Amino acid sequence: MSERGQPPDPAADAGSVEQQAGRWFARLRGDQCSAEDRARHQAWLQADPAHRRAYAEMEALWKMAGGFADQAEIQPLRQQALADTATPPAALEPASFTRRWLLPGAAAAVLLLLVLAFDFGRQTSPPALVAGGVHQTLTGEQKTLALIDGSTLVLDTQTRLRVDFSGAQRRIELQRGQARFDVAHQQARPFVVRAGSGDITALGTAFIVRKVDGDDSGEVRVTLLQGRLAVAPSGREPALAEAGQQLAYSAGGFSRTTAVTLEQATAWQQGRLIFEDHSLAEVLDDLNRYSHSKILLGDDSLGEIRITGVFKTGDSARIVETLRAYFSLRVSGDKQGNLVLLPAG
Repeated sequence: MSERGQPPDPAADAGSVEQQAGRWFARLRGDQCSAEDRARHQAWLQADPAHRRAYAEMEALWKMAGGFADQAEIQPLRQQALADTATPPAALEPASFTRRWLLPGAAAAVLLLLVLAFDFGRQTSPPALVAGGVHQTLTGEQKTLALIDGSTLVLDTQTRLRVDFSGAQRRIELQRGQARFDVAHQQARPFVVRAGSGDITALGTAFIVRKVDGDDSGEVRVTLLQGRLAVAPSGREPALAEAGQQLAYSAGGFSRTTAVTLEQATAWQQGRLIFEDHSLAEVLDDLNRYSHSKILLGDDSLGEIRITGVFKTGDSARIVETLRAYFSLRVSGDKQGNLVLLPAG
């Protein structure tokens, strides 16, 4: 390491633009920051537009994290990050900009903690070993259950199910919501999920079941991620699902089969929802499950707008702002704190 005021050679300590921005960001917030450091930082910003973009995004990320930066469990990492960046980066040559938050040492750990705390603010619970009983999640919450047979369940927001391992079968009743099932293989003991008016039977496989309507006669969607699966609405012959298929059924039998990608099917586990040519009404029905503040349509005609995109769950204000700007809509509020979309005219 160089002496104070003599930073490492740029060629030896360049790193990516994001790494440079991370070192500057930590350095300027340290107790050892000097006027010379600030002047050299300004020179670095002016050297290339990519530097300014990277540093602006770093500041935006920190601002989004808000009060998490001062939490007791983060303070030691924050102080270590500042200590590890005591020598500032030089005014470096221009470099290409890519969106990779690769920061040095503990600085990366600090910002990673902040991003996780902010971006996945919905409640999560550690896995609990389960042999039976009723389990549920609140709005915005997800929960993982470790079953005594080695299977794992992930409950999405507003989900309720019952586990019953008392008989010759391993039985789950999905009463509402959505859950992922990673099933341990037991040839002699089938794993059966009852959802709505049908049964889903697996041996060793991974799949997702969503009960769209509260009524048992309503639609159920079954998405097979891997393995083998038999889906049987009441009084109907079972259908065998293939990986990447989503089967929908109701009291009237099967309604459709759709091809889905693994990323699209499991995005909700990372706090995202992916839509491809869905109606706005469908998109809002799905997004509203994750937030107490709902997004409503003030005009039914808006429900037919087609949407393709990726949305972060639980952030109604940002979703509405995106829709307002893209489709030139107006936004108002109601007495319950919901956001209402209206035609621009």
